Amino acid sequence: MEISIEKIKPSSPTPHHLRIYNISLLDQMIPCIYVPLVLYFYGADNNDDRIQHLKESLSQTLATFYPFAGVIRDVLSADCSDQGLPFYVAKVKSQMKDFLQNPNFQFINKFFPHEYNIEKQPCPGDSIMLIQLNCFDCGGIAMSIMFAHSIAGMASVSTFLRCWAANARGLGFSQASPLLCAAQSSFPQNPSFPNKFMPFLNYHKYLSRGKFVIRRYVFDASALSFLKAQLSSSAASRVNVVTALVWKCFMEAVAEETSGEDEKPFLMTQAINLRKRAAPPFSEDSYGNMVWVPKIVCNSPQEKGLTDLVWEVKRGISNIDESETVVMGNVVTLLDSRDRGIEALAIFDQKYVAGFEKNDLIRNYARVNPSII
Repeated sequence: MEISIEKIKPSSPTPHHLRIYNISLLDQMIPCIYVPLVLYFYGADNNDDRIQHLKESLSQTLATFYPFAGVIRDVLSADCSDQGLPFYVAKVKSQMKDFLQNPNFQFINKFFPHEYNIEKQPCPGDSIMLIQLNCFDCGGIAMSIMFAHSIAGMASVSTFLRCWAANARGLGFSQASPLLCAAQSSFPQNPSFPNKFMPFLNYHKYLSRGKFVIRRYVFDASALSFLKAQLSSSAASRVNVVTALVWKCFMEAVAEETSGEDEKPFLMTQAINLRKRAAPPFSEDSYGNMVWVPKIVCNSPQEKGLTDLVWEVKRGISNIDESETVVMGNVVTLLDSRDRGIEALAIFDQKYVAGFEKNDLIRNYARVNPSII
């Protein structure tokens, strides 16, 4: 791929008193890693004009979201002296529809400014956010974003993207205005906080070694409605139901792979947004990692039905104030789909995938990596 790079700076200078951004106590508990994200846009007649417009609206947006134009200062702060956000443009010699019709998750790594590696930690002087536009021959664009997790959470990046989109459409900041100090004022950082209470700081020791694969499962809205009716779980959310289903199928796949060994309890964690759960609630535009990670334990996985697990998940989320923070090796991310269904993007140990996908619950209610378009 042909790649060019420039740094996009805020359209107006960041005031001197805002040039050091201190993270909150909740941010301290988050691993300092780069989080990857890819967005896809349909083709246009003139990508050069569109790219220039994106750069200009990004510059305007960075005037408000100034930490994203800065660099890591140390483990507790960012230097927001308008160093500029690295902005890459790459030419991809293929059609975007060919990729979307048969998504290849191994190829996605090529969309990022540098190959994504969970073991790569941002160091002092490294950019807080990097963006790359991958321009296909058809005019379509895959926009990849990498951001330092200890400086911003996914909710904050979503607010940033909404604001950027509003600026690109000429709508200004009416749709999104970040509250950059909300987490800092409510959860001030503690430099002397004991590391033993912050396992994410040493997250490397929790990483599983082996052959892991990325799998995508799509649960259509109709399938979820039917499943909830079968379970008499109308009070449970779609997320509760899909989480319990994936957990059950994974536990059964592990049990099959480890047949003959002593049964061990299973532990699941789920990141919960604290903004709406606080009293009084925080604004959805509050910046930072305002999340908690409750644990849910299943001591006898073979004896638990799907309905039991749905309520275990629901109860675990409601009891976040009594939870401890833990880390797991196998990860599933749930995303809303257009039809009110749910997509589950899973990173599983390869040896469990076959057993997981032959489970009747997966076969009956999910589609494995269907076309995105």
